[in-house]
Amino acid sequence: MEDFKISDEVALEFGKYIKEIRERRGMSTNKVELLTNIKKADLSRIENGKKKVINAFYLKEFARIYKLDVLDLHKRLGFIDERVANMNKRERIKHEEFLEGANFYFNDESITEEEKEKLINSLNSMYFRAKDKKQERKAKREKEKK
Repeated sequence: MEDFKISDEVALEFGKYIKEIRERRGMSTNKVELLTNIKKADLSRIENGKKKVINAFYLKEFARIYKLDVLDLHKRLGFIDERVANMNKRERIKHEEFLEGANFYFNDESITEEEKEKLINSLNSMYFRAKDKKQERKAKREKEKK
């Protein structure tokens, strides 16, 4: 999907950043692979700016093991949904919990990267539609009280 493709320049910058963080944390590429299930070859391609399509699952795993803000990683790549950027911490936690249900799909090798990206986009759309409906119902109840 286009939303997850990054330019050569962004890929190089992001790769350099991820490699620098990994090295600062004293982790080998083997250790990262063991902790995240991100294949060493993919990690190498990311760190060297060769991977132009980054899976959202990878970002979540990088955030988890490197103790980074997943939102910041999305921002660095330029494909953050503005609705997510405007969430408070509690809302972001709920959103991340909602997306947790998709994690087992990301480890299934029979599912392509494109299918995984479509899944994340679909889950985000469902999450925000449900959130909007909840706000509409709340506004309607408040209006009825008046």
